Amino acid sequence: MAKTHKTKWIATLAFVLGLCCCFGASSKIAIAQIDGELKGLFEKMIPEFKGELKQKLQHALKQGHDFIELDANQFREFRDHPANPFDGWNGIDPSKLNGVIRLQFETQPVRSRKPGHWERQSESQLAELEPVCAIVAPSTVKLIDGKKQLCYGVIVSPDGNIITKLSEIENSEKLFCRMYDGRLLEATIVNFDRSNDLALVKVQANNLKPIEWADDEPTPGTFLISPGDAGIPVAMGVYSHIPRSLAGKDQAFIGVKPQRVDNGLLVVEVSANQPAEKAGLLPGDIILTLDGELLDSVTGLVNAVRSRRPGDKVLVQYLRNGETREVTVTLDGRNLGNETADRLKMMNKFGAIPSTRNSEFPIVLQHDTPLLPEQCGGPLLDLNGNVIGVNIARSGRTDSYAIPASHMQTLVTKLATPAVAQLSEQPERK
Repeated sequence: MAKTHKTKWIATLAFVLGLCCCFGASSKIAIAQIDGELKGLFEKMIPEFKGELKQKLQHALKQGHDFIELDANQFREFRDHPANPFDGWNGIDPSKLNGVIRLQFETQPVRSRKPGHWERQSESQLAELEPVCAIVAPSTVKLIDGKKQLCYGVIVSPDGNIITKLSEIENSEKLFCRMYDGRLLEATIVNFDRSNDLALVKVQANNLKPIEWADDEPTPGTFLISPGDAGIPVAMGVYSHIPRSLAGKDQAFIGVKPQRVDNGLLVVEVSANQPAEKAGLLPGDIILTLDGELLDSVTGLVNAVRSRRPGDKVLVQYLRNGETREVTVTLDGRNLGNETADRLKMMNKFGAIPSTRNSEFPIVLQHDTPLLPEQCGGPLLDLNGNVIGVNIARSGRTDSYAIPASHMQTLVTKLATPAVAQLSEQPERK
């Protein structure tokens, strides 16, 4: 039987996902009944799998069990499949797990769960970042409707102009800003940009400290901090994608369903009339590199494609029948109406509470900070306290977006022009 993994590792995985997946010997773990959320997740996953994996998911649903039992090869296939909604398993070598591997699932309350002391989001870890957040504390506000927190905002002028997230405040009957010094000031929306989901609000105050935007952008892999009001960090994460458009027509798509194997990514399926098929890739090919970048995970391929735009040409090196070949693939725009794509987008939201508006932004950078919707709208910092952008949305379990500082400066100028005395278009009321 498989040995139980360390509790520390399990707890960390549960935090990343908002769904816990425990490994253990089947003789030592009591059978529990599947709950509604997991049942829905299994139902959505089943059409994406084939063979024994599909049968095991169907069996779990039929029996009402909250676990599936796999051998090492099935575990590897499940882990590397694009429809698997869980992350953090790449460090596991299934060849070292003897016998049956039981994956037991339980839902985790996203809002109320308290991270363990070893986790990146623990109170002790975040407390060490307070000196960095103090740099922007005088320029960060909290938007409130009555006693309910709606989102954060950043001060952009000394005379009371504040930028925040439009969709979180536009239906508020009575909007207030909690300032750094504790004052609660009534706020009024004076202009907005719906495409970027930004609002310019005004409070009656002077001598405020405007946010200072960073001149340079960080590099992928940089640690980032999301502060709240009063200089308190709410979460930290890692910069994962350079700025790109999230408009459907601007999202690059290659058109393969990959699965990780020892020497690369096995092409399981090729979408009809999509870039990979047009370039001549076939099921059974093993993708090795994309523009010379080694690909050792499904996520690596997804990230490499997402960092490009429709129409870009990429050089794909692959194996076919043991022979190394190369082909140039012209990427296309993703068809967001595709049923499979919709299912995968839905599964990405398990373990997270997405923002009301979380897509179709003209230009955003991506990071993996686990923000709540009401924690968006505020500044995003590097470890030196430089403001590299404004958090604009939480999209999925590992996807948060921010509008880059360079773009924010242009948007602020546009929104805060003196000629704008009132809204030219009223925000829609729901």
